[in-house]
Amino acid sequence: MLSKEYTRKTLEKIITSTDYNIANNVEDLLKAASKFLHDLSGDVKFRDEYKATSKYYTSENNLFKKVIQDYLAGNIIDALNDLHGILVDSHTNKLRLRRDILKRNTPLYRMRSQRGYKLYLRKEMFHIPTNKTQIVSNYRYSINGFPCLYLGASLYVCWEETRRSDIDNVNYVKITPTKDLTFVATTCPDEFKNEDDVIQFFVFALCTKMADNDNDKFQFQYAFPELLLHLLINSMKKGDNAWGIKYVSARYFEKDCQFSSEPFFYNYVIPKREPIDGIDYLSNDLKAAFNVSNVKAFYVDRIYERIPLKALTRPYEYANTHFRLLEDELEAPTPL
Repeated sequence: MLSKEYTRKTLEKIITSTDYNIANNVEDLLKAASKFLHDLSGDVKFRDEYKATSKYYTSENNLFKKVIQDYLAGNIIDALNDLHGILVDSHTNKLRLRRDILKRNTPLYRMRSQRGYKLYLRKEMFHIPTNKTQIVSNYRYSINGFPCLYLGASLYVCWEETRRSDIDNVNYVKITPTKDLTFVATTCPDEFKNEDDVIQFFVFALCTKMADNDNDKFQFQYAFPELLLHLLINSMKKGDNAWGIKYVSARYFEKDCQFSSEPFFYNYVIPKREPIDGIDYLSNDLKAAFNVSNVKAFYVDRIYERIPLKALTRPYEYANTHFRLLEDELEAPTPL
């Protein structure tokens, strides 16, 4: 039996495959994923996993193909119904994707770039207020006009997600859950034994393609994640206990990535929930579920620059970066 790490690393190679990298539409992404699976027959170590799952490759590919065709034809409702048939368990109304638990008090981070030198208010580092939905942009997991809270497992991935903004012009906070929270994960499967694992792989491949040009009006890389977020929100209304989606940043797979530890690159998207506070226009449930530290900024830290006391015996490890130093200095978050 293959180790979970070897299985995951083998399947994650889809992201660096030639067909995947040259794909310039969502249909070609699916073709690249399907071809990758069929090519696994040549991997001797993966033989047992291939035998156990290959009977699902073509059928699942065709189901996802129908979702994409309906989406591109403008039949969004049909696309969502198609996806519902693939991913939602008819008995539980829950998504058939991997579930991960975010433990209480786990440190997460949020970063916002800004043009000048100022500190945001703590509430301005939460989700976009519902009275300002006109500024909700298109992200990997987003619905236009629908606010979500976006968090990262490290300040570094938050910085990457801001497209490496000027380091002096960002604000950052630590945000911690007040209780254990369940998330649907679109990460790569670390086991490959059944149909659910094949579905998990296709979802990972369709959700993790790097956006090549931020100036493009339509980001085909975001098409499937947007559908998935729609589906999750609907499933949550019907009793699914998930709070959002956990995913690995596409930037983890870039050649100039500074670190090789995948947990640094986990992101979380949490859709806003009703009711909404009539004063700050933030979700009451989300405010109760997360505590937020005071806001800090790099330019403030630069004013009081100091050298870490610990010896830099391994200077290129994340623990010795300025990002980790700043994470350590963020105090315990408190309720909004």
